[in-house]
Amino acid sequence: MKAIIGCSASEFIRQYRIKKANEYLKAGKGSVSEMAYSVGFNNLSYFTKSFKEVYKINPSEVQEMS
Repeated sequence: MKAIIGCSASEFIRQYRIKKANEYLKAGKGSVSEMAYSVGFNNLSYFTKSFKEVYKINPSEVQEMS
């Protein structure tokens, strides 16, 4: 899979989950912790760290913008 899409399967899934959480936060569907758990993250600090790596802002900032 890495040869085809350029990342491992676990990284692809993590990025997909972060993307879905971002969509949910923009739509105002719940709190940051609710969105983290709803997309499959069990650790809120890991979710926040991963989200910030991808979008360069904290998930709470996305929530405040919507």
